[in-house]
Amino acid sequence: MNLKDIQDTTVGALIEVLALVKNIEKKTKTNNEPFIMLTIADKTGDITFPVWDHVEARLNILEEGMVIKVIGSVGEYNGVKQIRVNGMMKAEDADILDFIPKYDIESLERACSNVLIRIIKLNEPYKSFTCSYLGIEKDIVPKYLSNANIIKTIPQESKMYKLFYTPAAVHHHQNKVGGLLLHTSGVVNNVASIIDNYIDTPFQPVPSVVNDDRLIMCAILHDIEKIQEYTWEPFIEKLPTKFDHRLLFVKESEKINAQGNFFTDEELMEIQENILTHHGMWSAHKPKTLEQMILFTADLLDANISECVENDTTKVDMKLGRMIDAE
Repeated sequence: MNLKDIQDTTVGALIEVLALVKNIEKKTKTNNEPFIMLTIADKTGDITFPVWDHVEARLNILEEGMVIKVIGSVGEYNGVKQIRVNGMMKAEDADILDFIPKYDIESLERACSNVLIRIIKLNEPYKSFTCSYLGIEKDIVPKYLSNANIIKTIPQESKMYKLFYTPAAVHHHQNKVGGLLLHTSGVVNNVASIIDNYIDTPFQPVPSVVNDDRLIMCAILHDIEKIQEYTWEPFIEKLPTKFDHRLLFVKESEKINAQGNFFTDEELMEIQENILTHHGMWSAHKPKTLEQMILFTADLLDANISECVENDTTKVDMKLGRMIDAE
């Protein structure tokens, strides 16, 4: 049984669930006897409930990130469903990925293919810089695409590979394993569409203030350092990094550029400014150029549409740049 199903299950019904231990809190009853407030989670959600019996013995066994089997019945407290525990034990040979929200591998493979195709189409030095940053070999990119299972061909130590596992957020858009790859692909598509319809268009004259290759490259790399900000194991959460992904990009891009001498200092600063401003009005660095505005718009559009779809709502609070609950 999935944890989400418990909310629709009759009180008193017998249940058996497999889930990850998310939080263990030792507390004290009014008579000073100890009990455990336990939170467990699976890919459908989480649930918190008290464990009254065998407290010390269970505290010695339970660990956060452990997969356990819980046997009991459905209870209810203050209108909220809980689990009344009859027994629990460690689940042997359980795969942690089975209990964490994740996108299906087919969707991730399609998103990866899309990003790789965009990389192949880039002109130099943008193609070489992007490949160096992602940790993939420029000349082998077409071979990645020719494999039916792309994830198995990409070097596991590369940042490209880590996109398959990193969430884009914790609470909002694409907050599942692989969400960052889907978001990256979506932003790249949005930027490409804007270029096709508003920049490289025969219907209206546009000043040559947008570098198509640079903008596509920035779309590919705009959130790449979230691989340092977010983790999925054992839970999807944000890590306590000192700097956010935009500043981490500035530091890493300087190192990559020093190794390959891809751009002049001024050209690199323009790339860095594109990344620093992609949070738009919610950032200390606000968009000042057309390129920066396009990247911000493409990023926000993908985040909001994805959250609408996944939360089955159509209401967006544009002042906050995130979803609000449908009334």
